[in-house]
Amino acid sequence: MLAADGVIPAAAARAIAKASFSVARIQEIEAEVKHDVIAFTTQWLNPSEPRLDAQSRWLHYGLTSTDVVTRRRRCR
Repeated sequence: MLAADGVIPAAAARAIAKASFSVARIQEIEAEVKHDVIAFTTQWLNPSEPRLDAQSRWLHYGLTSTDVVTRRRRCR
């Protein structure tokens, strides 16, 4: 929807939709920083584990804390 509305590039939306993430890595980061949203977004931006490369900067558009918490609960 954000790509269709011209808010983010279509290539970024496709990359984000296909990307995977590591629940274990999110938990490690959250234990360190004590913040779930920061942990979630940080694991995407980790240069030692490239996931979205240049497209990662678009990940936070439209992302709320509630989105992260809801996803986290589903992954448990």
